[in-house]
Amino acid sequence: MRALRAAAASFFLFFLVGLVLAWPALRWPMVYDDLHLLRAFTPAEKAAAWRGSWDPDGIEHPGLRPLTLLFNDLRGRLFGEDVAAHRLFLIALFALHAALLVLAASRLGASLPAAVAAGSLMLCSRYSVYHYVWLTDGNHLLQGLLFDAALLAVLAGLGRWSWPWLAASLLAFAAAVLVREDGLALVPVLLLLAGLAADRPRRRWLAAFAAILVPVSAGLFAYRLRVVPEAAPPGADARSFLVAAGRTLNLVGPESFDAASRALSWTWTAAPAVLVALVLLLGRRRPAEVRLPLAFLAAALLACAPALTFRRDDMLFFPVAFAALFYVSALGTLWRGGAVLRGAAAALLASGLAGGAYVSRAFALNFHPDSARAVRWNAQMIYGPYAGRATIPSDRRAAVASRLASQGVRSAEDLPPLGSRIGHARSDGPFRPGPPGTLFFPPLPEKDF
Repeated sequence: MRALRAAAASFFLFFLVGLVLAWPALRWPMVYDDLHLLRAFTPAEKAAAWRGSWDPDGIEHPGLRPLTLLFNDLRGRLFGEDVAAHRLFLIALFALHAALLVLAASRLGASLPAAVAAGSLMLCSRYSVYHYVWLTDGNHLLQGLLFDAALLAVLAGLGRWSWPWLAASLLAFAAAVLVREDGLALVPVLLLLAGLAADRPRRRWLAAFAAILVPVSAGLFAYRLRVVPEAAPPGADARSFLVAAGRTLNLVGPESFDAASRALSWTWTAAPAVLVALVLLLGRRRPAEVRLPLAFLAAALLACAPALTFRRDDMLFFPVAFAALFYVSALGTLWRGGAVLRGAAAALLASGLAGGAYVSRAFALNFHPDSARAVRWNAQMIYGPYAGRATIPSDRRAAVASRLASQGVRSAEDLPPLGSRIGHARSDGPFRPGPPGTLFFPPLPEKDF
């Protein structure tokens, strides 16, 4: 009960952190994929998502994601065009995800303050911007909550010798995969983290659980192959994986736009190697303290497996969560290593929180309605290559067309001049928002879309 009260208190803390981070963007209008994905879908479209690709417009990458479609339908019906309500809902889901991670981490041996610090570090990561500013990417939060449920249920099942809890874990994990199929990469992560809590008598139960989890996951993958044959097959792009791993461990991101962000980038580029070396060195005297941070590091790297097939920064949702847990548990080891190491640990954590929030504010500008990125994305949906396929509610389409007209884009013929204006803004600015309708190029541009 005490742990549940702590998780509830942490939820309100995380909600406040998320609200502060998202506040400037709270009322920014929908952009790009939001335009055609956040709406009420027909019963036929919702049924078809269970036996084919999830996007009825055929614009998005093919995949078996029926629960994403249902989630988007629910949000479209509940909140309509109220973008502030949409984002407050996502902040609440993010806070709940972080609070459940606090509960899981504490059951795996992390201290409560460390787990709360990890949740805050995750929220402040530059990569988390996607999930509270860009409405479409809120489906990662649903997937995260289902994985949290699977992890907590398997921990409860092992702790209580309870097959119903283990069955609940299997169901929650299968649901997470039906939100996004890249959840299959979390099979080894779930087993790794469950293994931390399994003593020798319980390892047989964990092995039995794994003997069911793996075939269930394989069955979901086989079903996806059958009903969505056009979906990308598993890849083996090692370079892409290494890039994803490197970006995961740099929570503020490797790119910079001013002196402060350059210092943050350099610091967090060096941090993983230095921290692992120090933890291993200190672990020679206290081996038990090394187990948890290295397990979270392994989980972060395993969660990067989807990058073997396809890599984007918005797909670092799970890797960043485990990386935050790695950093804070490793910093806890340093904290117990003396005054100098204690100061270094506090400084790195502070730079991740304050610096991450600073960089996140700049990165969020990609989704500002006058950002060159947002204007180009919206122009593609209304007048560009997706115009004939995108199902966009009429009021939403009219609002986007009006904003594009204020940027001089009224038809497909205006797209080439828009490209020239964006190129000029890229080289000469402005790089921050000005009066409404003034095109600007974001200081930290989004490069994956």
